[in-house]
Amino acid sequence: QSLGHHIANDMVRDWVFTRADKEKKEGKLQFESTPYDVAIIGDYNIGGDAWASRILLEELGLRVVAQWSG
Repeated sequence: QSLGHHIANDMVRDWVFTRADKEKKEGKLQFESTPYDVAIIGDYNIGGDAWASRILLEELGLRVVAQWSG
């Protein structure tokens, strides 16, 4: 299970982030970011904890743009 998490995280780092950076440079990225954007990555979501975390972050004025359980 742990190895699967590491492989998935490496793919996000190497493929998704790299692709987004390239699209941003080319002007093709269709996402407007703000200084208040956060991504919840790797939360185990045991008993719905990820949802509570998201609500708290949003109440603090942050925009949760991604939520990915680990």
